[in-house]
Amino acid sequence: SGATCSIVCLTSVWPTSSHKDSARGPVVRRLIRLLDPPPRLLQRFAATQISGAASGPSSGPRRRKHDLAVTPSSEALAMDPDEENEGEDEILTRAPSDLMLNERAVVRSTGKMAIREFLHRHTLYEVIRDSGKVVVFDTNIPIQLAFYALLEHDMPAAPLWDSASRGFVGLMSVTDFIDILRHYHRRGITLDDLSARTIAEVMSDAEGRRLQHSTFLGTAVDTLVYEACTTLQQHHQRFLPIIPPDGSGVLSILSYYDVLNFLVAQFREQRRLFEDSVAELQIGTYGEQVVTVDRNARLGDVLDLMEERDISAVPVVDDDKRAVNLYSRSDITFLATATDAESVISNLDMTVGQVLEARQAEGDAAKDHMHTCSAETSLQGIFELFAEVGFHIVVCVDAEGRCTGIVSVRDLISYFMD
Repeated sequence: SGATCSIVCLTSVWPTSSHKDSARGPVVRRLIRLLDPPPRLLQRFAATQISGAASGPSSGPRRRKHDLAVTPSSEALAMDPDEENEGEDEILTRAPSDLMLNERAVVRSTGKMAIREFLHRHTLYEVIRDSGKVVVFDTNIPIQLAFYALLEHDMPAAPLWDSASRGFVGLMSVTDFIDILRHYHRRGITLDDLSARTIAEVMSDAEGRRLQHSTFLGTAVDTLVYEACTTLQQHHQRFLPIIPPDGSGVLSILSYYDVLNFLVAQFREQRRLFEDSVAELQIGTYGEQVVTVDRNARLGDVLDLMEERDISAVPVVDDDKRAVNLYSRSDITFLATATDAESVISNLDMTVGQVLEARQAEGDAAKDHMHTCSAETSLQGIFELFAEVGFHIVVCVDAEGRCTGIVSVRDLISYFMD
């Protein structure tokens, strides 16, 4: 048809103004040093204003640099001394556990508020890298060619351009191609037939499988990070195209990973706001809701399960239910090890264990490497782990190594959005 794959390399050309902070520095290790506010103050004052630095000398006890500065409400200031003493006596009679629970609730709320305010202060322009590339596919090219281009350029997803309507019509990812391949196989359509079809033909197939991003939902580069995260959540999207000021083209593709990476690199907080465990904060999935697969599970069945549950990866467990690896829905090992079209389909009958062994033999053992933590690991500890290894998913295990939960980057960002 004469159609070509359009590879567009975009580089940021706007001047690096003062709001473009390039200092990356140590990451979440500065998320420390909160001294809990005195319980009496938390109970006595109906309204509090929290700040992270001392505002000057006072007649009361000297407050250290990183203590919480608690300002009483006007009602509390107007309180009669006798009434104040009565309230204090009532506080002293309350169980210490109640006071601690109230303090923890205040700290949790303060931590969420601090992150939300951070996300409200920054735009997507600050999140994107100073330079990068975006691969754009014309919908008239064969879908298999688009798949190879994604792998060649190591891109998670690419915008789709419709020449007829002169506009973007969606996004395509590696996972899309794997899902479409399996769907066509179930319909009795050969891989050779699928390879000859264009992206437009696949998208217009009434019985075909829709792309995960079958509509194009872009956002301006000056959008607040908080608003972009809200869009990702509300539309159940994994990627969000960022549009330049003139509205032409795509500047970058935003993901939850990009947001967390920016947050961890730029957020600075001296107070200990993230000491509760991820399980206590209900970040992630735990117990019977966790999906795991056995090493001997058939690959095709595992991919069907992940598509049905809309999950991007599953922990792989051994005979003793210990987590031994992580299998990603976008893993292409079964395609890379195939010698022809028939072997691509037959490879779907491999076990997950065989695929992982083949991946290791191909030298991709580090890909989708499983990172673990305990369900008791604090949120701060999870942030520090991300700063160190940059995971997409972390698996929670017990003392015996059995999987007890799973926390994704999307779970972490969603916690601060709720």
